[in-house]
Amino acid sequence: MEPASHASTADSPIGQPLARLEDPRLLTGRATYAADLDHPDVLVGAVLRSPIAHARLGRIDAAAARALPGIVAIYTAGDIGEAQRPLPSFGQFPKTLIDELHPTIRQCPHPTLAEGKVRYVGQPVAFIVAESREIAEDAVDLIEVDYDPIDAVMTSDRATQSGSALLHDDVAGNVALDFTVEIGNTDEAFARAAHVVRDQYFVQRYSGMALEGRGIMAVPDANGLTVWAGHQLPHFLRNLIAESVGLSPFEVRVIQSDIGGGFGPKAGMYSEDVLVPFAAMKLRRPVKWAEDKREQFLSSSHSRQQDYDIELAVDNDGRILGLRYDARIDTGAYLTFPVVLSYLGMCHFLAPYKLPAMRAHVQAILTNKTHSAPARGAGRPEVVFALNRIIDRAAQKLGMDPMEIRRRNLIPPSELPFRPGILYRDGNPMVVDSGNYPEALERTLAAMDYRGFAEKQAQARKEGRYIGFGLTCNVESGGLGPYEYARVRIDPSGKIVVHTGVVDTGQGHKTALAQVCASELGVAPSRVTVTSADTNQLAYGRGTYHSRAAVAAGNAVLMAAKAVKKKAADIAAASLQVPLDSLEFAAGSFSHAPSDKSIDLAACARFAAPETALGAGLVPGLDETACFEVPTTSWANAVHAGIVEVDVETGALKILRYVILHDCGNVLNPMLVRGQCIGSLAQGIGGALFENMVYDDDGNPLATTLADYLMPRIHDMPQVELLHMASPSPLNPLGVKGAGEAGTIGPPGVLAAAAEDALSPFGVRFNSTPLSPHTILAALRGATGVAHASR
Repeated sequence: MEPASHASTADSPIGQPLARLEDPRLLTGRATYAADLDHPDVLVGAVLRSPIAHARLGRIDAAAARALPGIVAIYTAGDIGEAQRPLPSFGQFPKTLIDELHPTIRQCPHPTLAEGKVRYVGQPVAFIVAESREIAEDAVDLIEVDYDPIDAVMTSDRATQSGSALLHDDVAGNVALDFTVEIGNTDEAFARAAHVVRDQYFVQRYSGMALEGRGIMAVPDANGLTVWAGHQLPHFLRNLIAESVGLSPFEVRVIQSDIGGGFGPKAGMYSEDVLVPFAAMKLRRPVKWAEDKREQFLSSSHSRQQDYDIELAVDNDGRILGLRYDARIDTGAYLTFPVVLSYLGMCHFLAPYKLPAMRAHVQAILTNKTHSAPARGAGRPEVVFALNRIIDRAAQKLGMDPMEIRRRNLIPPSELPFRPGILYRDGNPMVVDSGNYPEALERTLAAMDYRGFAEKQAQARKEGRYIGFGLTCNVESGGLGPYEYARVRIDPSGKIVVHTGVVDTGQGHKTALAQVCASELGVAPSRVTVTSADTNQLAYGRGTYHSRAAVAAGNAVLMAAKAVKKKAADIAAASLQVPLDSLEFAAGSFSHAPSDKSIDLAACARFAAPETALGAGLVPGLDETACFEVPTTSWANAVHAGIVEVDVETGALKILRYVILHDCGNVLNPMLVRGQCIGSLAQGIGGALFENMVYDDDGNPLATTLADYLMPRIHDMPQVELLHMASPSPLNPLGVKGAGEAGTIGPPGVLAAAAEDALSPFGVRFNSTPLSPHTILAALRGATGVAHASR
């Protein structure tokens, strides 16, 4: 398939920095978020959540709560019938990968309501429906529950020790997932290595902390059920609801409300997604629930927490011969999205550096914490941190410039597409399709004036200032299949509407997809309306995750627009009574030069109206649906580089400069890509420096408000210098790749390397995140020859 047939041209909307079409409505207060959802006679739900991390669940006495005026219903696990179910995980291993890998997977799905046991603080135990939120929450306090505490297991090391309490009786050693992957001959590579470098790395638990929490409203009617939800996967949510309440999928309509950030946690299937529709059907009244911030901390999925024991084999010239590692993923109390954090992350060890041999042993360990699931970046920041840090260690051992060892190991363009010899997480052969990694590195180093940095660093140290440089190279898989649908229709008024299966959670999809459609139909993007996801307008769709909207939905919109244009051409030829092949198309109109006749798309739509006889072979309506089948994921790439200053008295770290070079193939809208890169960089900096889901030994979360859970503020953000390259993907007609997770992946590795470089006179090393002042001061205290105020 040839890419770039729709790359930017002077007269095409594609590639133009068009301001977001959706912003006027959002900025003038006309958005409808989950908390804004309302309906006449609506009831409100609240959730009783476990205050104990690990306990046998005994008697639940709701008598006092039921007697409270305004209480309509209280449900426990035994009250909800088929709705009491194991919640599905969207991130399972495909059959082809299971057949190839033979992983040990012990399914530990999250139940709708706790039954028999509670396994983390915040787990739903009962659902209360009342006339108001205040009454429902009062009832929560009146329900008495007998909890028989069990020792909480709070670390992966403790969980796997002999004699530790089991979270699930049938999961030995609390190991829910275990697999080994080998490429090449790892033992032979290490046997002939001139140097072997070994280290351990740790990434903390944090999450995609969207400003808006989750929310859902369900309204029963004579035809079934209509659900409004701030969810990233509306078609999958529809199917779950239908199965849970005894309806067919097409009796359930799911409409996406506006979403104030998704970032992965809103792609999971949660108890409330079943309980609210169940209660609405049972009570025959609308029911809504909206998550408050404390619930978001307690019960929406967490991510990231992983530790690595890793070895790298290199020759005397610094060329990588092999890598082997053990990884432990703290998956929390239930195994959700098993393939994503484990296997998808592992695949990102295999580029952009050439790795002839690798052995990876990966386990997902159960602990008494909130379940883990993907957050923006989904397994990549952890791997990129470990990989680039061990490469830095190898450079230190060899006495080599850390940029030079990268130069010697980057996959050259001549070897792309690169096939490492394994299946990707979708079960297809992994193919790194395009890029120019050496050029990306050199352009970034030039932008940072790396050649002159050593002199600047030496001068700063004379002034008592400690500055350092760090850099990471990474690839970024995106555009996951297997398919996406889009529907394009033109009504008799000339209005062009696009329906798609992806969900806009703030990325600007409505603008970018309008640009794709407008480019094909020869009109201004402002004439195209892209609707929120609605399962009644499009029967099938996959949703938003894995940086897939531009690749999967963008190409589906392109195909649907082409189909509409082709049908309009048939109508135009019949209407003008001229041969089809004599028509020319430009600016939304068909013209016939010899007769000086023309007809625009709006007129074609009027002719296509059902009351008009179109003639043989023409079906009424300009309304076409297309499915783009994604052959396999496409691979963007980036280089991140930063300069930081560390205050040895306070441990404060300040980012002085930050450069991102990003290659996402052909760019649909450079303004949107810039927003995606900088917005995700803020999340990457948050994970590298601030955010941390901390628990005590009894399983109590210690950060349940934004006063305790630190996030980056505007003054923590540097001025970002963003560079672009464009190596179009050969895997789709638009030649695009994903960009939504670009900024989250590099910062942990960059900032750890830069801080370590800044403090190199003290022999400090940073193998974990977050790099808080506390962490930095602790490292300095452990170093030799350092004198500062905190000692």
